[in-house]
Amino acid sequence: PISEADPGRTDQSDSVHMLTLPSKGGHTRRDSVSMTTQLATARQTRRVLLAAMGSSAVTALLLLSAVCEGQCMPAMHALTTDDAAPPKRGFVPPFYGPMEFDALPHQALNRNQTRGDPKLVGPKTSHYDANGTDFGSVQFSRAIKFNGGRPLLTMGFLLGDGIGVNRDIHWHTLGDEWAYVIKGKWQTTMSAPTKFDPQYRDSLPPWEGTYGIARKGSVWFFPANWWHTITCVDEGGCAAILFFNAPPSAEYEPNSPQLAQTIHGMPAHIAAHVLGVSEPAAVEVQRRIRGASRLNRNVDYLGVSALTRTVACSQPGFVGQCPQRAVETPSDSFPAVADAKSTGNTRVFPFIRGERQLCPSSGSFPYGASLWDVTASNFALLKLTARPGRGGVTGPGISGQLIELAPGGTRPPVWTTNADAVLFVAEGFVTLWIYAGDQFNGFAPADSHRLDYLVTTELHLGPNQAAYVPQGQVYYLQEAACAKAVLTVAFNHAEWEEVDMADSLRIFADFEVDASLNQPGNHA
Repeated sequence: PISEADPGRTDQSDSVHMLTLPSKGGHTRRDSVSMTTQLATARQTRRVLLAAMGSSAVTALLLLSAVCEGQCMPAMHALTTDDAAPPKRGFVPPFYGPMEFDALPHQALNRNQTRGDPKLVGPKTSHYDANGTDFGSVQFSRAIKFNGGRPLLTMGFLLGDGIGVNRDIHWHTLGDEWAYVIKGKWQTTMSAPTKFDPQYRDSLPPWEGTYGIARKGSVWFFPANWWHTITCVDEGGCAAILFFNAPPSAEYEPNSPQLAQTIHGMPAHIAAHVLGVSEPAAVEVQRRIRGASRLNRNVDYLGVSALTRTVACSQPGFVGQCPQRAVETPSDSFPAVADAKSTGNTRVFPFIRGERQLCPSSGSFPYGASLWDVTASNFALLKLTARPGRGGVTGPGISGQLIELAPGGTRPPVWTTNADAVLFVAEGFVTLWIYAGDQFNGFAPADSHRLDYLVTTELHLGPNQAAYVPQGQVYYLQEAACAKAVLTVAFNHAEWEEVDMADSLRIFADFEVDASLNQPGNHA
């Protein structure tokens, strides 16, 4: 944001705003330009523009947009404060992000080089074939700083470079899995429980297993402890962002037993029973999984079994689809996959005054923000499995939201009443503001600290970056580069509730609002 205040002041809060210009190739010049230099450039640019335009913020922004030609990228997170009353000495601001993943669907995979902060994001577990080709990767968050050190949601990034890349059969012991597909087409299979509480018989799906195709823009939902598998069936590669209503694990993946690992430790006759084969055949299976990977003889299979590449999907008749024991689960039979836009409850928000003038490209967009809420109320399988005693260890279910911001558009201020949220930017650039409020942050006297009521956190997020918003804390978003932005959000509740600040405020009488805004009497 560019302030309309006197550009000659030296104590403005512009000290927390950053402008970073891209170098050739579109990459942000973070290594070659110091933060101090960038800050000085941003401050000087703003003052020159404001002085030239007579302190008109709208005109200055239009000029800045023209100078950048839509290429100015946000670079860092910052804290905005009231300069008249800066935070007290020793103040420790809350941490919300950004958190950046390495697995970019539009770039070649690297060899376990972590771009993000290793304290926030675990190493990217890449997988290689015999030729040394990196065919897929898995990466999970380690954002232990979120939410006072106790995050209630974990994120992951799953990537496969073509048909047949398979995430092995597994399940999650501590949380439900929610995913949003950002590239390609995934094939999913999940098995239902075989023994259940009779009182819930009518609330279980009418199948032993479900099979589905998750295309770009789709979500999938796997309840905790229901085992499942995912396979890329797109020649151009596949990518999905994963969410779990469970805290980050000390391992690279959140508590996920795998088929091979469990079979490995069984007596041969027990393994034979599980696999439905003879005991000699089971012995051969165990020998095979305890040995070297058949894709890469340089590594043990059990060490890399989370991701593999199968040739079954490339056989004649199965191009673009892998062989299945069942047909795709129809929409009226509780599938585990759903298109976010056609399933979700749609909400729209008009442009806020002046936003269309900020970005001329917004003219073709009817709304500033469009939202699709996918919850237990419209996702049948999620509703069936959302009951007491189910869900992850940090929430009674999980659900999600898709947000599209028009150029310059805003998702107005809101807060959740019963769930934390993780926001992930799939496309474009956004600015996220989070107001923590006058409260204590921490779960015990030893780690609690007072949050200054004058402080609002401002985060600048780009593709594959995420941020964490605890329940009860006001947040709002604005598109930051005069181009469409797409975000996906996950909540650790099957039916989260929220308070839209503008709509909810209208219930209060004028005198109540005035009294709360330092207007004790009627001075009209």
